[in-house]
Amino acid sequence: MRALLFTLLCFWQCSALATNYFVKDKSCEAISEQFTIKTQMSLFQLDSEVEAQKNLRSEALFEYKKVKKSLAANSQIYVKERFVMDRDVNQESTSSNSIKKRLFYTAHFTPSKNCNKNQAMSEATFITGEHTFRVLKSNEKKITILSNNDDRPAFKKFDSKLIISKYFFGTKFGQSTQEVTQLLGLHSLELKNESKRIRVYGRHHAFHFVNNQLVGYQFHLNLLPMQINNVLTLENKKLKIKLSNNEIVEAATPITPLQITALNKEFADIETAYYKSSDTEVDQRLIGIAQGQLIDKIAFNKHCIKSFIAKTDGNLNKNINISLKLISSSEDNISVTPCSEFLYEKADFIAKLKLFEPISTNNIKLSALANYFKQGHSWDFSGVKYNDPVSSLAKLGNYDEFFDSAEFTSQYWDGYFYIYDGKLLSAELTSNDY
Repeated sequence: MRALLFTLLCFWQCSALATNYFVKDKSCEAISEQFTIKTQMSLFQLDSEVEAQKNLRSEALFEYKKVKKSLAANSQIYVKERFVMDRDVNQESTSSNSIKKRLFYTAHFTPSKNCNKNQAMSEATFITGEHTFRVLKSNEKKITILSNNDDRPAFKKFDSKLIISKYFFGTKFGQSTQEVTQLLGLHSLELKNESKRIRVYGRHHAFHFVNNQLVGYQFHLNLLPMQINNVLTLENKKLKIKLSNNEIVEAATPITPLQITALNKEFADIETAYYKSSDTEVDQRLIGIAQGQLIDKIAFNKHCIKSFIAKTDGNLNKNINISLKLISSSEDNISVTPCSEFLYEKADFIAKLKLFEPISTNNIKLSALANYFKQGHSWDFSGVKYNDPVSSLAKLGNYDEFFDSAEFTSQYWDGYFYIYDGKLLSAELTSNDY
């Protein structure tokens, strides 16, 4: 009996101390001032960023509870948070584990009332980061997470099949886009119009289609600009090429003049580069190869987002044909306009917007992509332009300036503008409706 009473007492105390957390809930009303906690963690290349985020959230909550030693029964906490990754490469080592990353976390906790109970999260749910998806409450009063999965084919790493002059990872000229997808899986980038289409697999392999048929293949280490490469974290198998004499040429190893001659006989275009293998030796390696018909230009409807202040601007118009689409490793749909804008799509809405510095087209080896960005210009966010002074953000809403960024809030969007020498370079903004 005493054990039962003790159990009930513990249950009552635990229930009394229950705290609900709310993210992106406009209905929350502050009942006391905001409390800010900043923390950070070092990661190596192989460390999980997701686990690091969980640890930083746990640490921030622990620090918050030390200040707020007694939390009221059924208290409500409104949370705004920000993660920033800073990479530091050790130049003295080439080991992947020597590449350090530092993850910075800023959390703003505001005791609140009248929050929308349908968006309530437990401490565990908040820590795991599940609030980054849509959070609903089922009839059983349990939190349900919708992960936005669909029936798209999963991306496959290339298998061990070799490249030869007529076959490319099992595909061949004349096959349809559907047949290539069945063999290679989901592509990571697509640039297209009505009759021409380029699909990039991983970061370095481009398959060119005209009227839904494969007409060209292209490999290059510098196929894409760095801003695009950074979004696509998908791996590639090392390229191996089988010559007509059955000799195998690997792109990651030195090649001989005889191999270069043989490659030139079998492929339309090859490109090599010299690598310093030691203080006294230099190797020549293959960095690019092309076969078949390569598409230089793709006509597209030039469309740049001019305003994100009005609520309706978050809705993607089905009639707008944005020619460049990305699929990241997490399978987000991302549209890239020629005006330095990344539009992250969720359920036909722009859930997140990234404004980035103009892309240099000098080193892009995918001609159609280079022409795409040559026709564009730098970003313009409702009259605030790239390289404008930080003070121009006052046109859009409230902002607080930090060392290298300005926290921006408006009625429908909030996020961060990154600054250098007092000028706006780029931004990451999130819709308040998502």
